Order: sequence, then structure tokens, then C-alpha cells
Amino acid sequence: MTKKQSMSREEGIDLVELIQTFWKHKFLILALMIIGAFAMIIKTAYLTEPDFTSSGILYVSNRKEQANENAAILKSDIDTSRTLSTTYIEILKTSKFLDEVGEAIGSYTHEDILRYVTISTINDTELLKVTTTSRDPRLAYLITKNILDKAPGKLKSVYKKGEVELVDPPRYPEKENDRNVARNALIGMLAGFVLGAFVAFEYNFFDTRVRRGEDVAQRYNISILGEISE
Repeated sequence: MTKKQSMSREEGIDLVELIQTFWKHKFLILALMIIGAFAMIIKTAYLTEPDFTSSGILYVSNRKEQANENAAILKSDIDTSRTLSTTYIEILKTSKFLDEVGEAIGSYTHEDILRYVTISTINDTELLKVTTTSRDPRLAYLITKNILDKAPGKLKSVYKKGEVELVDPPRYPEKENDRNVARNALIGMLAGFVLGAFVAFEYNFFDTRVRRGEDVAQRYNISILGEISE
């Protein structure tokens, strides 16, 4: 038998042993998977406070309203509008602007607002989406509304070119966000499986007891001529 064939055989035996180890501790692994899933379900459904999201959309254009309504929209205009969108996002994230929003709804600083708000483009278009997520539905709505109300004036005062229009006003969030109980339960099951597999592997690794002649042959790479039964 060549060295390569010997190594392949040992690798195959190691894989078989690994599968046998998992199978031998299958009830432990299964129990930990069930415990992990139930733990995540309880945490998600009963120990995690619900949150609410309010969002709105702005349309950014680099062109003033033209007298000729049939004027063609050039690709360069669209590209410029997308560039403006990126610039506008940074302007709306400035501490000065967000402090103004915070003062309008209460004693909130720009750091407070940034914890709740996400501002991004939609699929790399000229549309800007402002999304606010909070455990207080009223706060989520007020932050989004004030940002969208103040954004056009702020953007035009800083960046003299372009137009900004509100195309989708925010709505008061009546329902809480989906807590993803099923996804979190699956995560708990996977965590339980990993923990169970680790425990099974560690138990098998530190278990040095010899039960069969095959164990001796494999451990010391020798041949066994025979066994004496008790």
C-alpha cells in the first residue's frame, strides 16, 4: 500500500469516526438545537421590545422646471441627479441640520437622531429615502416628517443647483415591525448544533479509553493478531 493510499484510508476512517461521534451524541445535539431555538423564540417574542418604522421619499433633480414640458431628459441630467443624491445625503447627515430637526421635535441632539435614521438612495436612482426606526412610533414619525419637511430648503440653501420634491410623505406607523421569529429560531438551532457538535467532539477527543482492538491498531498504527475475550 502506497503512502498516498494509506493517508486516504486514514482520512476516510477519521471522517467515519466523526460521523459516528455525532451519531452517538445525536440526542445531546438535538436537545441543544431545540433549546437554542426555544431560547431565541422566547427572547424575540417576549424579551425584545417592538420597534416601529416610518419612511418617506424625496426626488432629486438637477433641472429647473422648464417652459417646454416636452423637453427631453438627457442621460447626463440623470447622472448628475444621482451625484446630487449622494451629496444631499451627506448634507442631511450634518450635525447642524440634525440639531435643527432635534430641536423641532424636542431636546434631541444630532447623535440621538443618527441612532434612529437611515438616509439612502433607492437602487442607485435619484430617489432619496429617509427611514426612521424607533420603539416609539410617534418619535419615528416626527423625525421622518421633520427631516422631509426641512430637507428641500436646506439642500437648496447649501447646494444652489437642482430641485428637491417630496414624492412619498411619511405615514404614522400603526403596526410594529416584523420580529423575524422564524429566522431567529433557525439561528438558535444552528447555534445549538454547533455547541452540540463541539461538545461531542471534545468528549470523543479526551476519551482515551480502549474498548476494542481496532482502537489500539488505529491509535498506534499496528496490526492486531488476536483478542482475548473476558
